Amino acid sequence: MLLALLGLVDAGFLAWDHQVFVLDPAGAAGLCQRGHGCEISRISYWSEVPLGSARPGLPIALLGAGFYVAVMVLALRRLLRPEDERPLRLVALTSLGAVVYSVVLAGVSFGAQGKLCPYCAVLYGVNLLLLVVALLALRERFGSLLAGSLRAALSGVGATALLAFLIAVGAGYAAYSAPLLASVESRHQKMLEAATTLSESPTVALADDGRPSAGPADAPVHIIEVADLECPYCKRLFHTLHAIAEAQPQRVRLTFLHHPLDSACNPLIAQPFHADACRLAIAAECAHPGGRFFEMAGWIFDRGPSVTRDELIAHAAELGLDGQTYTRCLDDPAVVETIQADIARGAEAGVKGTPNFFVNGHHVVGTRDRDVIERMIDSVAPDGAAGKPATAAEGGR
Repeated sequence: MLLALLGLVDAGFLAWDHQVFVLDPAGAAGLCQRGHGCEISRISYWSEVPLGSARPGLPIALLGAGFYVAVMVLALRRLLRPEDERPLRLVALTSLGAVVYSVVLAGVSFGAQGKLCPYCAVLYGVNLLLLVVALLALRERFGSLLAGSLRAALSGVGATALLAFLIAVGAGYAAYSAPLLASVESRHQKMLEAATTLSESPTVALADDGRPSAGPADAPVHIIEVADLECPYCKRLFHTLHAIAEAQPQRVRLTFLHHPLDSACNPLIAQPFHADACRLAIAAECAHPGGRFFEMAGWIFDRGPSVTRDELIAHAAELGLDGQTYTRCLDDPAVVETIQADIARGAEAGVKGTPNFFVNGHHVVGTRDRDVIERMIDSVAPDGAAGKPATAAEGGR
């Protein structure tokens, strides 16, 4: 019960830290400061379970909190009825699953950022100790232990533990999501108001010559997205921008610049973070000479960072690209230089992370909903009139 209490407190902190970050990604609140390894529990694909576009995702820390509440209920049952070993068997079974999941998450943490999330590491240790305590108390062969644990899971004790888990997760999610939902409409209105006056903000010179573009060269609105192909917020912005461009084909031109958040190819990033970002950027860039950059980039965004080299090559063939040329390109050091040139362009224009985008030279940090971006477009080019974008040749602000 003491171990589960420790786990519950730690999981609760991680859920709170995740909430704070979602509410204010630019803020510095939280005990675990930037660069200490907590990023993986805040913004990665593994940090939450998506629940659709209408609701905030469910942080996996809340699943952990539910697990520890269930263990506490089982511990109480064991305390009240020492002769009943079913609670102990269930702790052994669920702790084994928690340890396996801990190993997976630790591997993801090391692979994505080169270090462990310290507060996550506490949970990994708690899970291991719960398993050890249960196994030492039972002292059974693995086969009989597994069979007995499965029978216990189907008993009334198992149902009670499951109910405790569901109640804890449900209550935790209600507390977690309430302030997020309350802030959505307020933030949206503020973004709409800011979008209306975007044309009054300074413009920034951003060189985009030779980069992937779609839409008329003389379009009155030119939007440049600076993105990381492993960034979920960049994915959302990418698809939003392309939906707008398809709806306004004569009015909007889109350009893409790379900014992978990983030290493997980004000299501005001090440590590994998005472990596949550079690889994915290369894969998309290799489709550019064949005129299929946006198709490949959109597919990579949707497919996710787990996409393999063979899958990339196969999809390039589906897009009509020459297989041998594309395969050679994936290993060409010159492609990395192209990506680093994009990074340098973005940095010179003030890009420090992703997503960022520029609407006729007006710099916007973060993603935006479609109606907000459409209002930005109306601001810089009312009634379709050209709002002249700033270019590097014209000299900045």
